Amino acid sequence: VAFFRAETKRLPPVLFFTQSPLRTGAVPNAIWQSEPLGGKWGCSIRTWTPAAPDQPATVIFEDANALIFDLALSYDAQTIFFSMRRNREQCWQIYEIGTNGRNLRQLTSGPHFNVSPVPLPDGRIAFISSRTPGYHTVCQSGPSTHVHVMDRSGENARDLSANTLSDFSLGL
Repeated sequence: VAFFRAETKRLPPVLFFTQSPLRTGAVPNAIWQSEPLGGKWGCSIRTWTPAAPDQPATVIFEDANALIFDLALSYDAQTIFFSMRRNREQCWQIYEIGTNGRNLRQLTSGPHFNVSPVPLPDGRIAFISSRTPGYHTVCQSGPSTHVHVMDRSGENARDLSANTLSDFSLGL
């Protein structure tokens, strides 16, 4: 037990988000169909330091009228990229914020579902989006989603996928 306690204290801070669980009709439809369980909106992004297990997690970002779908950390651990729905909007959009809680910035917009932001070594961001026109009526009743890439500014998004169905995640 002492060995694991000592090893745990050597771990770097843990990044996570909190909110009500998301419910959906089927796993493949989670991107465009998910809603908060019990209609309870509100989310936060936090860090917890294993070296100080008795200390509460530090809140980096909080919004009582939003939901988070997923998040990823930049290579230099200074920026958090995440998918969020604010103000009860229908579509997920991609945001970034510093790990210090400053400089919240929305990177995508429009009537598209944008999730799973993943920073790439060249500075661009890969993500899943419904911006490619089309619906799948046999396997999936909602909008098609494909892997896209965009500049760090959120501009110059382009489809990378030739998938005839949908891509669902870029999971790290």
